[in-house]
Amino acid sequence: MTRNHLTLEDASLLRGVSHFAVLRQFGRLLTNNTGRADTYDLSETTESIQAFLSHNWSTPRPVKFVALAFHFNHRSASAAALAACCAGFALTCTGVLPVYGMTYHGGTENRGHYCTVLSLVTYWFVLLTYQDAALRTGRRGTRVFLDKCCIHQTDERLKRKGIEQLGAFLAKADTMLIIYSDTYTKKLWTMYELATFLAIRGPGRLVVVPAFLASMIPKAFACAAAYSLVSELLCITVFVDYVGFSRSTVTLLTTLTYLPLLVAANALFRWWAHEQRRMLEAPPRHFNYANATCFVESDRELVNGNIARYMKDLSLNQATTDEQALSAFNSLVSAEVPAALSKSLGPLGLPTRYRFIIALPAIMLLVDSTAAAIKADSEPRHAAIKVLSALAMSMLWLVSFTLMAWLTQRFLWIQGGPREWLLILGCSALDGGHQFGFYSLLVFARGRALDGENWPVVLLVLIVIFFLSIICKAHTSASAPSEMDLGYAQTLGASAPEGLRRTATGSIRRSRPSFARGDEGASAVAAAAAAAAAAVAAELLDEDEEDDED
Repeated sequence: MTRNHLTLEDASLLRGVSHFAVLRQFGRLLTNNTGRADTYDLSETTESIQAFLSHNWSTPRPVKFVALAFHFNHRSASAAALAACCAGFALTCTGVLPVYGMTYHGGTENRGHYCTVLSLVTYWFVLLTYQDAALRTGRRGTRVFLDKCCIHQTDERLKRKGIEQLGAFLAKADTMLIIYSDTYTKKLWTMYELATFLAIRGPGRLVVVPAFLASMIPKAFACAAAYSLVSELLCITVFVDYVGFSRSTVTLLTTLTYLPLLVAANALFRWWAHEQRRMLEAPPRHFNYANATCFVESDRELVNGNIARYMKDLSLNQATTDEQALSAFNSLVSAEVPAALSKSLGPLGLPTRYRFIIALPAIMLLVDSTAAAIKADSEPRHAAIKVLSALAMSMLWLVSFTLMAWLTQRFLWIQGGPREWLLILGCSALDGGHQFGFYSLLVFARGRALDGENWPVVLLVLIVIFFLSIICKAHTSASAPSEMDLGYAQTLGASAPEGLRRTATGSIRRSRPSFARGDEGASAVAAAAAAAAAAVAAELLDEDEEDDED
């Protein structure tokens, strides 16, 4: 049987649009699915698609825009923020920018907040507007597939041809970028796109950007920024002297300000973890094509027909009815989608870049403190020690958020009632305790190192290495390839006999190097997946008709 829906019959139908165009004017294209001739003209023919954008039009435009901005603009925004931070750091160290007195529990020191203000404002400005500046300079950006732009919306003949070739478009995509929301697994179109891509490309090329993070990360960032602002205002010497606070009072007030932040952060992490589990487990595991909604109800017959042909192709020459093929599609979604989405989010449920964003205000305050300290004492050894201790303290924030995420996942089974709030308070106390302990150790080591002793310098280096190993471990465990990357046949055949599973796994493994080779590579992978799936499906259907849920 030929795989017409996986073969691109007309090369002119394959089109891509720059992600800068998708994001411009705060995601104007993401408002609705209404397309015009000028919308179609934003795309152009291409030989391959770098990212297939899969989303629901019912998801609000601001949510999709912020989610995509985090994905596409984060690196550029981080680089711009770093440049702004370096400028503020240099200008503070050289005395160009003034500093002012701050009162802490350890005494009084001078400090400016230029690195913090410049870097935070720059980060968010670039994050939200980078695409418009890039378009003005003629940059092309990542070539993505957005149905509104890449399938003709006014010519019905071209529109139908484009819809019928959706499987071929997916075969030409390097990655699939999913804006995952509550409604994603309830829509027929998106589940068809996802299941098809998983079979052709595997979970390793799946990138999930949860819509929930588009609101959670700004809220968590605002909490961290608010704490940093309040704690710094409480420590300005002019304010402290005006209200007559003692140093012990300042310490108490900053501590009382920090404790609610810890509790709020732990509660927010648990909220996100529960939301993640709810989104990933319930809808996909109980998916049924008959219950899925279709944005344009008249498209349901066409989509069901594509799904049936697709599943029959995966069964090679095995004769099946449309109903059997659609039932097999339900099993594919139920077995593969939850695991693939969970893997994309990582074991902590919060990728490193998002933890970095939350910790950014506190990290920048440490940079400002270091710049002012170097200005006061620019002796090379002392400057190096201050930079090293600031680096360790910055990493301490990232480690704290990593620990917070790990504890959340570890005790997620405790839900609701006083027990959960006691757990949140306990985790907050543990997180605050380890931060206080390491912070005190770092302050002690820095003080002794500045007095001329060498062993505290070694201790600071070891702490930095220890923190870096924790951060890298959390990051690599979230991105490391797993057996799921071998294709959907292994998961779909989880209940098959052991020998049959090994055969399926081996077939997919041998075909993985062909992924990026265009038509030939995609066809080879599809054929390998088809052979394995056919063997698994035949064995399961023969043994037990009731095992569809696996």
